[in-house]
Amino acid sequence: MGGHPSELLAQHTRQAELVEQLILLAKVDTHTLSQTRQDVSVAALGKEALKPPLKPLLRMVADKQLTIDWQVSPDLMLHVNPALVKEALVNVLKNAVEHTAFGGQIQIIGIADPIRVRLKIINTGSPIAEADMPHLFERFFRGQYATANNVGIGLAIAAGITRENDGHLSAENTAEGVQFTFEFFR
Repeated sequence: MGGHPSELLAQHTRQAELVEQLILLAKVDTHTLSQTRQDVSVAALGKEALKPPLKPLLRMVADKQLTIDWQVSPDLMLHVNPALVKEALVNVLKNAVEHTAFGGQIQIIGIADPIRVRLKIINTGSPIAEADMPHLFERFFRGQYATANNVGIGLAIAAGITRENDGHLSAENTAEGVQFTFEFFR
């Protein structure tokens, strides 16, 4: 078998996460996600998304000395499936952390108007290649700057979950990096 037990455990954990993500992707593709919705605070979703089951993500934030700037009002509400939208948020946050350079910043900004709620995740990472932009939310697409562990399903899952909750996920390059925007109608 070979390998240190901690390495084997890490590989097992990664494979289990991949299987879970593939099952979720299949449900997105077949429109069989749970339609159970409730009013939920965006701030509460964010706190759940950053809880300790994501130790590798939090470790990467610490190792890269990233700053996470949370600018979301506690009373900003969505009517969505909280477990699924949390998963979408986690996938976009993972992407932001992976592509933000050492010492960089990730901003999470919540904005509401009478019609919709927007949640922007802005990182100071490298811009997305223009040729990659139209394919960003496609299943198994790996962009020019994909990491070795990237299989290209996280953003597809995030976009699918967002659509299933009557929302839209978009991405654009900014002067400082990349901005992903979740948009949900009230």
